[in-house]
Formats: sequence, C-alpha cells, structure tokens
Amino acid sequence: MKIEPIIKFNGGAPVALCNRCFIMMCHVTYSGEGKGADGYVVSESKYDHFGDPCTKAKKGDNPPLYCEKCSKLLTYSINE
Repeated sequence: MKIEPIIKFNGGAPVALCNRCFIMMCHVTYSGEGKGADGYVVSESKYDHFGDPCTKAKKGDNPPLYCEKCSKLLTYSINE
C-alpha cells in the first residue's frame, strides 16, 4: 500500500496535511498531471507558531508526506 499526501480543502483552497500529526504544511494547486494527490504541487509553504517552515518543499514540488518535525522524528537514529 502506497502512502499518499493528505489533501483537504480549507475554505475552498486545497492544502496538504502531515500524515502523522495532521498539521497544515502548505497550500497546493492541481497541476492537471497525475491522479489523486499525485496531481497536486506546492504553491505556498506554511510556517508553524515558532516561525519555522513546516516543509522544505519548494514551489512546484510535489507535497511531502510528513512535516519537517515528523520527518526528523521518523528517521531518528540513536546510532548517529
């Protein structure tokens, strides 16, 4: 089973949510290519309450699966 980005509508505008903590990471637009969530691209990144970007994805990139904090948490290794 392939994990896809969560795309929801916030006041009529599509946004991408983190698959773990469900924070709103970025605004997305439909590019017309691909089916489902694969057809969306980042149009504007969001920032958290501390001023840190929720994602490092650039404008035009595919929406990420996880926000930066969850991505770090899920790839954390005690041996590094």
